Amino acid sequence: MKINIYYKLRKTLYSSPHMMTASMVTCCVAAVLIPCAILGYNQIGVTAALGVVAAAVSKSDEYPLGRIRSTLIMLVAFAITTTSVALLKSHFELFVIGFALSTITFVVIGGISQQLKAISYGAILIGIYAALSWQPNQTWWLIPLILCVGASVYSGSVILFLLKHPFRPLEEQLAEGFLALENFLEAKAESYRISGMENTQLASYSSDEVENHIAETNSDIVAAMERCKETLNSYGQWVEQKKLVSYLERFMLLQNLHERAASSHERISSLVKKQQYQDIMEGIAELLHQLGTAAHLVAEELLTGQPYIHPVALAWVIEALKSRISAMPVKSQRSLDMLLHNLSRSHQSLQKLESPTCVLITPYTQVPQLQQDDRSIYQRLRVQLSFKHSRMRYAIRLSVCFVVGTALSHYLKIPHGDWIALTALFVSQNTFLETRRRLWQRVIGTLSGVILGIMLLSLLPTIDGQILVICGTAFAFFYFLKKYYAFAVIFITIFVLDASELGANEGMIVPWPRIIATLAGAFLSYITARLLWPNWQYKRLPILLKEAQDIDAKYFEEIIHQWKTNAEDTLNYRIMRRNAHLADNSLTQARRSIQIEPTKKAFNKDEMLRQIYLNHALLSHISALGAHRDESWPDLPLLNQCVEQILRGIQEPVSTDKYEDLLYRLKEQIQSLTNDQQSNNTHRVTYRLFYNIVYCLRDFENSQQKI
Repeated sequence: MKINIYYKLRKTLYSSPHMMTASMVTCCVAAVLIPCAILGYNQIGVTAALGVVAAAVSKSDEYPLGRIRSTLIMLVAFAITTTSVALLKSHFELFVIGFALSTITFVVIGGISQQLKAISYGAILIGIYAALSWQPNQTWWLIPLILCVGASVYSGSVILFLLKHPFRPLEEQLAEGFLALENFLEAKAESYRISGMENTQLASYSSDEVENHIAETNSDIVAAMERCKETLNSYGQWVEQKKLVSYLERFMLLQNLHERAASSHERISSLVKKQQYQDIMEGIAELLHQLGTAAHLVAEELLTGQPYIHPVALAWVIEALKSRISAMPVKSQRSLDMLLHNLSRSHQSLQKLESPTCVLITPYTQVPQLQQDDRSIYQRLRVQLSFKHSRMRYAIRLSVCFVVGTALSHYLKIPHGDWIALTALFVSQNTFLETRRRLWQRVIGTLSGVILGIMLLSLLPTIDGQILVICGTAFAFFYFLKKYYAFAVIFITIFVLDASELGANEGMIVPWPRIIATLAGAFLSYITARLLWPNWQYKRLPILLKEAQDIDAKYFEEIIHQWKTNAEDTLNYRIMRRNAHLADNSLTQARRSIQIEPTKKAFNKDEMLRQIYLNHALLSHISALGAHRDESWPDLPLLNQCVEQILRGIQEPVSTDKYEDLLYRLKEQIQSLTNDQQSNNTHRVTYRLFYNIVYCLRDFENSQQKI
């Protein structure tokens, strides 16, 4: 019975990428709070708890040896920051100057690597915590010492855990990638399900809306794969490559599954409107849903260590679709055959994971390489030391918020005025879009947290009750931090209120100053993002579109090279693919920003947004070509001519008449192959893919002419 409970508890803790972090933070907060409360040093316990929170925010995903190095750097940075605050806090002018300069310095240093980015953010945060905890007549070294002790408690716990589970951070990052893939597959499934709606319901859905939703979930999975790559590269500095093979296998599987899921052999908008395909579209939606379920199971395997069990329903759905499609007229079943074939290959790749001796990377293919950033620290710093660099601009905006907020709290005698800087730190982001989104989440979350916090203080006025609330809200904050930021804000607000009550009996006094400081910090973040280098996306969109087209051309060219030469080394191909999706993500972010940017400039927004959609559709069709590159290249005159025309069309304007002529010739060839029962399936698939790509380019050219 005890063993059963242990395994259930272990499975629960390991079931989510965020569960373990939240649990460790909670245990460390309890470890510093409870002994101090027993001894009557509540304020020391609360300050140490803030050190735990700052260290947890600074956590990076690294191998134990790398984590030890990062911890030492973090503690040095924390000691310098907190000591500087303690020494300068009573000298307003020096404090403000030091605060501004240190903020710019830490933000720029954070651009060197992901590890330093987390540490620099935590250093700024713990500096604000030191300012909040500072007392005029207190020994100067006490607060820095307590905060660093709290940070050491958490960091030490993490290192001990990593020594026992050294690959856990890598497993969590890969699991997040597969969970993001699940969401992407569900979004694709939803796009097929709308074909089953009535015409009156279908009218409310446009092809652009469907594709835009898919593009947003695609953005999430590409970002998740970037984090996976960074973590794998970090581990590669400390671990022999042979120990990473199983994780590289999962990463390559994730990339391949995403490539097939992102590829499009047929335009969804042309399929969903055909009522005779209604049941087949529903079947494809179910197939995508089952693939999403399989991706979720892979994530569970990585997190819990439980063997992967391939969904039995996948094979049934595929067989049912094959049977249904084969009963259709030959002309109608060709494009659906291609789609089903592509998704069936994903099913086969996942099915291999069932074998306990599964090896996805064979000696023949060798262990794949990952792209590395070979720039020196000096080169990375030098790039950022320019007012044109987005990170330098963000650093200046943030420091302006801190200076103005600190000045307001000083001259207007705002109680707990350092919360203005704390809010500005949480709200200010690199882009106007993200800043505005965080602003409302922060304001609404703070107001909700204040109301709930006061209720909890009334219901649980004892020290035991307050410790329970602090630990519970610390857990909830870190559990929701990356998933639902608005929820996380609610819990951190309750955390602060209860900590203030436990440490200084100010919990019932804090709410109003907290609300005022939150509104002031949010307002400052909005104003600085609005006025200081707002970098409006509607101005950058033509540049982003041109960059995306250039990268798409390189991606397309690399696919053709791989296809024609049957090259075994796929590093350059994967780099081009990654760059193409990152460029598409930039367009997706630009589309989100354009929707809310305050501009009076007259421009054809609808056509610009349509070009973003067309680029995503173009990338989907090019990705479909990539999924077929392991087949024999059909060396046909028309296809070779298509390659030249497409490359020229992506890179520079081409007359619509040339596109129309090429589309006509491709359509004739497709029709001829469709009528010929003995025709080569590879030829038919390739012609169809080229037709879709040329079709997108033709629409793109027409759209540009309207702007």
